[in-house]
Amino acid sequence: MNKRGVSEIIASLIIITIAIGLGSGLYIYSLKFFADFRSSMGTKLSLATAKADERFIITYSYYNSTDSTLHVFIYSYGDIEARIVAIYVNGQHFEKETIVNPDEIKELTVSISLSSGTYKVKVVSERGNSYEKYVEV
Repeated sequence: MNKRGVSEIIASLIIITIAIGLGSGLYIYSLKFFADFRSSMGTKLSLATAKADERFIITYSYYNSTDSTLHVFIYSYGDIEARIVAIYVNGQHFEKETIVNPDEIKELTVSISLSSGTYKVKVVSERGNSYEKYVEV
């Protein structure tokens, strides 16, 4: 019996087994990688869509010098609610968490002492949208 022919067959089987094992491992890894990628892209797309659907403006604002409060009226005209998280007055941060539903106007008040002049008021949402308006005091 020729042992040389048998060893070539066994070597070929070992190489084929290694190739199938590596190919299967690569296939399983790529399935997980692309599933994770697809999931993260879906999440990013969902967040971007929500950000685009959230629209709001400052319709009116005034300062009451009697009680040192700035009144800001926010109108949501988007397809989803606006989740307001902060107001900035000339860069000074005030946390104001509120939800403004579509076609709704909400008043936010900020206790701040202001003197005569023009102030930049910026309203920021949870999704990263913002709107700025200048207020004359």
